Amino acid sequence: MSEERLAVEIRDAFDQDHEPNQGLEDRVVAAIPWDEPRRRTLSRPRRAAAFAGALAAVMIAVLVTPTLLSHINIVFPGSSGQLNRPAYSLASVTADSLFVVQRDLMTPESILLQSRDGGRSWFARLRFVGVYDGMEMFGQEGYIWSIDLGGTNCGALDQSCRPQPATSALALYHTSDGGATWTGLPANGIPTGGVYFLDSLHGWIDSTSPEVGLGHEVLYATADGA
Repeated sequence: MSEERLAVEIRDAFDQDHEPNQGLEDRVVAAIPWDEPRRRTLSRPRRAAAFAGALAAVMIAVLVTPTLLSHINIVFPGSSGQLNRPAYSLASVTADSLFVVQRDLMTPESILLQSRDGGRSWFARLRFVGVYDGMEMFGQEGYIWSIDLGGTNCGALDQSCRPQPATSALALYHTSDGGATWTGLPANGIPTGGVYFLDSLHGWIDSTSPEVGLGHEVLYATADGA
């Protein structure tokens, strides 16, 4: 893969609304160990990719139009019978699982939910505090991360709570069993400007440096996923 093509894929990997820090792509490309062999990862079957795309489109429609839930048999926990219903974000779609992040409007906690039966039943896999920022799955390996953007110690509707100031601190979690269990990684606490994973081993965190203060950036890298 050429450097130009890789730079395009890196840019496309970020959400369209996310604006990476100036020069992030160049620093990521420069940090890639081009001459070192990388562990080969299994490509996903084409039909799994088609299923993922179709299900993602359906999930977007569900989030916009909740009345479609009864027609496609996808039911979120707390999607009915509550005055303050939780908010949901589609996190990841794999060949056998659907992941969404549930944010309770009355508490500062978010919950990663996993379904293995097309959305008919859900299991809570991870509870975390912070604003959900991204998730990547590579077969059985995967990562999810959140960022402290301020106020995340309070529920969105809890007017009695006094939010803490934003720190941009990263909370990063890893799974090696397809999302069933998650563990925190040492990257937790790094002030973060952007996160990107090329595969299950190689990842980068674009960060302001706590040593030199704001206005200076540090690119953290991992070659073993840890």
